[in-house]
Amino acid sequence: MNTNVFVKKISKPCQFVRWQPSGFNLDLSEIEKEEIIHYSVKNVDNLYNGVVVRLNNIMEKKDVFIFSISKLHYFDSLSSNMLYHKYANKIQQLQNNNTMENKISTILMQIENEGIGSFEEVLNNHKLANTMAVSVLVKDRDGKYALVLRTKNLAVGAGMLSVTVTGALDQNDYNCDNPVLACAKRELREELGIFYTICSQIEYIVISKSKLQPIFIINAEIADKWEDIICNFKNAKDYKNEVEEVLIVSLEDMKKLMQKYNMTDATFFHFQDVISRVE
Repeated sequence: MNTNVFVKKISKPCQFVRWQPSGFNLDLSEIEKEEIIHYSVKNVDNLYNGVVVRLNNIMEKKDVFIFSISKLHYFDSLSSNMLYHKYANKIQQLQNNNTMENKISTILMQIENEGIGSFEEVLNNHKLANTMAVSVLVKDRDGKYALVLRTKNLAVGAGMLSVTVTGALDQNDYNCDNPVLACAKRELREELGIFYTICSQIEYIVISKSKLQPIFIINAEIADKWEDIICNFKNAKDYKNEVEEVLIVSLEDMKKLMQKYNMTDATFFHFQDVISRVE
């Protein structure tokens, strides 16, 4: 059992309700926000403040889960959830005469005061952007899985072992009937050129206790063998920017790779869950 994550099991069909305003309320001007972003990610060039999707709350009814979602911007996440991920354990070091570091420590204390001790407390925290992302693990007809080693030039997850694809929901996903599955299919298409998959319903939502981002766990299948389509991967739009290498593995191979490589808490949970189902 992975104790580094908060977990919500999704055992019913899902509906999505769009709601504005989102409720996210970080008391910063846009100029202050951008100053903090660039201070925190000094080595990342050309940050693009695109549209992302916030998970506001979840209502569970008899036959359905209802997700309230809203549009935010990428910088909202970088200046709240990601900021906490990077600096929460260093807050005492930040409290000095540096104006920017004092501003960061103030934000972190506000986040902690609102509570981050459970799945629900993360979602109910109005100082957190809680932008949604997907973790998609795909197997072929022979039961082999495609795992990815990420490139080292990524802002998030650089050089790590990952599931088949990951990614954040964007403007186009937001407008779809099921934004989460739409994002999963888009990321498979853009990163690996996989157009035909069978995506199950959402299995879990996982929130890492450090990163504090809701990750939707999805398993998918293709009707082909990987060996028949792997030659097409490098032609995908985002392959060169995001993928260092694709590894085609059995579950036994997956276990060995988990011991060898670093990965996010969400990826570790996803691998653990798939392995546990056959043991």
